[in-house]
Amino acid sequence: MFRRLLIILAAVLLVGGSTVVAAVIAQWPYVSRLWRVSASNESWSDVVQTPRFALRARARLPLSRLAGTESFAAEGMRRAADWASQHGAFALLVAQGETVLFEQYWQGKDATSLLGGGGLSRSLVAMLYGIAVAEGRLQLTDEIGQYLDEWRGDARRHITVQQLLENTSGLEDAPPALGGDNIRVGLRSRLEFFVAELADKNARLKLGNNFAAAALLYKLQHEPGLRFALSDANAQLAAVVLERAMGQGYAELLAERIWQPMGAANALMYMDRPSGMPAAYCCLRARAEDFLRLGILLANEGVIHGQRILPAGWVARMASGSRSNPNYGLQLWTSPLAAGRREFIPGTNLAATHGDGFAASDVIWMEGPGGAAVWASPSQDLAIVYIGGMGTDFDASVLVNLILRARITPTAAAAAG
Repeated sequence: MFRRLLIILAAVLLVGGSTVVAAVIAQWPYVSRLWRVSASNESWSDVVQTPRFALRARARLPLSRLAGTESFAAEGMRRAADWASQHGAFALLVAQGETVLFEQYWQGKDATSLLGGGGLSRSLVAMLYGIAVAEGRLQLTDEIGQYLDEWRGDARRHITVQQLLENTSGLEDAPPALGGDNIRVGLRSRLEFFVAELADKNARLKLGNNFAAAALLYKLQHEPGLRFALSDANAQLAAVVLERAMGQGYAELLAERIWQPMGAANALMYMDRPSGMPAAYCCLRARAEDFLRLGILLANEGVIHGQRILPAGWVARMASGSRSNPNYGLQLWTSPLAAGRREFIPGTNLAATHGDGFAASDVIWMEGPGGAAVWASPSQDLAIVYIGGMGTDFDASVLVNLILRARITPTAAAAAG
């Protein structure tokens, strides 16, 4: 009898041990990424950027430049560049129409550097939705249960496409930060962080080897449509729905329908695994000039190089705020904006500070935590790109207003040069 129990116990341990080993092997990319992040005090998105998908250029179309752009003498732009430099800028570019009026780089970066777009990457999801809606592949009012078989059996199926894009889905919060700002010194601190984050949905969404499956784990916490909270899970789920509605991978859609047509150079996207799915909520790495092209699209109602990339009226639709947040439309921030704190997630410290509203009432912008933003003013035909530091002393209105108040025009710029 005792011998039989030992045999049974050995068999259970063998099977159980094999199961554990198999589980660890299956999750090894996630485990290894999390361990690497635990060893660094940098942003997780700066530590983990592999594997990558290359957004291949088709035919790069250069933007025009005024002679002497770097020495552009407008006092307002000089102050803007000084302010950007003082706040840890990597790049600052300004365009009116499709002409680059100002371009400057710092900290060893140049026009060919691939710079991180951080959370502004999520706005590309909404741009692609304009194409999908125009082609009749889906509607903003569609319930996502039509596309997510995994949710057909519960209340989450009633969330609409529009609510995902507006970040009013009601799903539990999926903040852009990972592990806070605590400095981890020593093995014990790393282990505590690692163990605490190992089963966390937010960590799995950022570091796991299946972003779609991770986003599907989020539960319904609030009634959809009533509460705004910027969410990585919303952006990723929106990309999953888009893939299923269009019958094509998100990275390929972005390359073929936006990136290549607007004449951009090669860029990189962060993938969950080789031949898997990219992160839709962050981490696009591209030349600053190509982020500027996105701003030109917003300023020029979806047209660049004489080619319509986004359907007519779609930029205005993206810029239409929701009832829950008049300053946020479809993955896009929008004006008019009052001075104060612009919260990313209610009741948290995740917010942007504005000492003033914008000098132009129609400024719209792509931005998320991660140190990059693209602003556009259709009335001024102006696009601005800033990539670099966005610390606690970063007033999110100062730079834009310095540039807007410089009243830049190609004629004035040429005269100043």
